Amino acid sequence: MKSLLFKCLILLSSFVSGKEIVCNNNSEHLKIGKYCEYLIDENSGKGVLDILNQGGFTPCNKSVPNFSASQGIVWIKFAVFNPEMAKELIVDIQYPLLDEVTIYKIKTNTIVDSVQIGRNHPFTKRKFQNQNLMYLLNLSQNEHCQILLKVKSSIQILLPIDIVSVYETLQELSFRDLISGIYFGIMLVMLFYNLIIFVNTQDKNYLYYSLYVLAITYTQAVLIGFDIRYLYPDYQYIVTYTVNFAGVISGIATILFAQIFLNTKKYTPVFHEVFNIFIVMYCICGLLSILGYRTFAYHWIDLNAGLSAILGLLSSWLCFKRGNKSGLFFLINWSIFLVFVAVYVLKDYGILPFNLFTFNGLQIGSAIEATLFSIALANRINLLRKEKDASQARELLATLENEKIIKEQNVLLEQRVEERTFALNESKDQLQITLENLKAAQAQLIHSEKMASLGQLTAGVAHEINNPINFVISSVSPLKRDLDDMIKILETYEKLKSNTENLEQRFAEIESLKRKLDLDYLKEEIQMLLKGITEGANRTAEIVRGLKNFSRLDESDFKDADIREGLDSTLLLLNNELGNIEVIRNYEEIDTIECFPGQLNQVFMNILNNAIYAIKKRHTTYGGQLTLSIRVIDDYVNVVIEDNGIGMSQEVINKVFEPFYTTKKTGEGTGLGMSITYQIVEKHEGRIFVESELGIGTKFLIYLPKKINHS
Repeated sequence: MKSLLFKCLILLSSFVSGKEIVCNNNSEHLKIGKYCEYLIDENSGKGVLDILNQGGFTPCNKSVPNFSASQGIVWIKFAVFNPEMAKELIVDIQYPLLDEVTIYKIKTNTIVDSVQIGRNHPFTKRKFQNQNLMYLLNLSQNEHCQILLKVKSSIQILLPIDIVSVYETLQELSFRDLISGIYFGIMLVMLFYNLIIFVNTQDKNYLYYSLYVLAITYTQAVLIGFDIRYLYPDYQYIVTYTVNFAGVISGIATILFAQIFLNTKKYTPVFHEVFNIFIVMYCICGLLSILGYRTFAYHWIDLNAGLSAILGLLSSWLCFKRGNKSGLFFLINWSIFLVFVAVYVLKDYGILPFNLFTFNGLQIGSAIEATLFSIALANRINLLRKEKDASQARELLATLENEKIIKEQNVLLEQRVEERTFALNESKDQLQITLENLKAAQAQLIHSEKMASLGQLTAGVAHEINNPINFVISSVSPLKRDLDDMIKILETYEKLKSNTENLEQRFAEIESLKRKLDLDYLKEEIQMLLKGITEGANRTAEIVRGLKNFSRLDESDFKDADIREGLDSTLLLLNNELGNIEVIRNYEEIDTIECFPGQLNQVFMNILNNAIYAIKKRHTTYGGQLTLSIRVIDDYVNVVIEDNGIGMSQEVINKVFEPFYTTKKTGEGTGLGMSITYQIVEKHEGRIFVESELGIGTKFLIYLPKKINHS
């Protein structure tokens, strides 16, 4: 026996002509939308009978009428005739996202029944507890009626309308629920599977993918009406905003997953920032929805979704071209999903037929996409496992090699211990002699270091003294010549005393001699030469005083001394080495401190020598800078010597105060200068630190107590 299925065969839908939809028993049914008429009432203020009486309805000519989101009202009308024994007929609107739908049953221009359904009305009050919007016609055999739909929604208005039997509707809804159940089962499996992997691996890709799957699953639940059916049927306030919020949540989750899966921050940084802009725009859309601009926000969400989808394709392609294999996975999966999105959209616009496949296009596409992405992410586990296995193999091999080496070394060690024990027993006296020789060698090296410093000091002093002495010597000859000329003039005047004849002629001769010898220039030159000789003598005396202040070799007790004077005297003796190096002094006013002045001068000499050496290594002509700072910190005086030379590595800093350690070439240093410096500072109960960076410079910080603890 044939199952009772009704196909709405369309004869004519105009009440003016008196023709209507005739319902017959058949195994097939069609959407009746293209046989309906519609009217858009932008004023939204007219009643039902006014709308019917005014006329002006337009044929739809589409299987699924499609209207843009409008603040006005869309009226749909059609007539139904039931010539057979089919009493339980249902008007089934298979689009659960409509805000308000009022269905009027009209006979002879009188409303005989009406019902309000839609997302803005409580779900629990529906006659049929289903996500689809359904109305029971209750037509007897040979009964005529007119159906008028009043539709209002803040989003796209689609009207896939069927007139079918209750039995057929239940069968179809059960089958659709089964498909949806399979879909949600797949998505929940993907969700929990990837969450478990995230917990085990702590890989953020799986966390973001889980959030993405959750968002997509929730969005599909909203689109097919499962949210109001199962999640919050009695929470009308939530239902009002869920369509837009689902779009916002799924859009943001998709972008976040794309960013981390493709690593856009590394491979496409510009697109990464554009993605962030889209996230902000989605958030703005959510805020606009709350503020009441739901229609505007809905269109903006659609625009964001389209643009971000294109951006996702471009970004995945670029990531793949730049070496990220994940880009190929994303490009393929995203393309497949977008194909199903296109199928779903084309169905809404009547380009593709409204059937089970097109109606569930988004579910099919997102399920395939979720599965493929899970496979792609699962491949990461295989890669991690391979890397882990390879690492464990390397570690095992290294362990075996170490065990082998340890065994061999133990054997060799035992042999060497025996040999060394025997050798040590035989060479105890020899080691004692060697130790004494080493002490003597160390003393000799320290003496050599002091002699080297003394040689350098002597060379510097000799050069410094030589300059003013040479100036004095070079001034003696011209001074003697000028004095001889002056004596000639004086002798000529002396002759006037013994012979007073022809005075005018004699004076004329004297004037001629003065002009010849240029007496004025002679006087000026003599003054200048005497001044130069005086300056040379003073400079020599200053150098001698500086040398005396520097050395103080006869001092064996602590004395109060001005370390500024010691630092300046050391600089004075190194003046020949400074060359074009700029010296900057930052001295605070300080009192004298208790110290061995000569030994502290040796500290300054060693550090300044190294600083000058480092500066000349980096700056061959100009640009060298040496900064000397002295300040008081509590009971200590802080001396800072800073250069902009070649600097030191951390390895050199760690060894700089070790005896015999030097970075200079053979013959340039013994490696004892900084060791001696460290010992002298410790002898003064002070501390010395080094800060340095390769290619930048070095800073020595010396802290000396004002008073020595003699207890």
